[in-house]
Amino acid sequence: MEFFSLSTMGDIDNEDLCLLEGPPKGLEQETYRMMRGVAAAPVWPAKAKIYLDEDNPGIKLTSFLGNTDSFIIACSALKDVILTHCADIEIEYLPFVLYDHRKRVHSKDYFIVNPIGSRDCLHEAASGIRYGPENCILGIDQLVIDASKAGALPALFRIDKDPTEYVLRGDLAEALQAGKFTNVLLTALAVKR
Repeated sequence: MEFFSLSTMGDIDNEDLCLLEGPPKGLEQETYRMMRGVAAAPVWPAKAKIYLDEDNPGIKLTSFLGNTDSFIIACSALKDVILTHCADIEIEYLPFVLYDHRKRVHSKDYFIVNPIGSRDCLHEAASGIRYGPENCILGIDQLVIDASKAGALPALFRIDKDPTEYVLRGDLAEALQAGKFTNVLLTALAVKR
């Protein structure tokens, strides 16, 4: 079984692309919810808004919008593929309106995809997980999936040791490639017994 990590930054070498910073306006104190896999729907505003930042002048829209907050930000077509492959797991699809640098509507076609919870999936030794006091994780050298845990993993999930990291199972990764979605950057992960 194959697994891939998803880069939430997108293609940072292309300055023409939108790169978002921050959650929807008014939810700054709730950013942790979308970063850590905690339900955000209870606090989600009816008319959520995200504004492009002057520090990132790119305006070109892509299927996946890169961002600095470790969110999955997907256009509706990309969201629908995720929904199809992840019908059996808890995920929120949180809509928002994207505004350009001049505060005009740029798109109404995007969602923050928030997989709830995380999964124990890493091979501890091969991943090089470093612990500090009170079992606090100081770092992970590389993401290596534990083969003994792989069979129970869903198509999309967060890593319990670092919930800002997203992993896609091979079938979902293939569907995204087949859909020719733009700005979706995947890296193959090793699987070890």
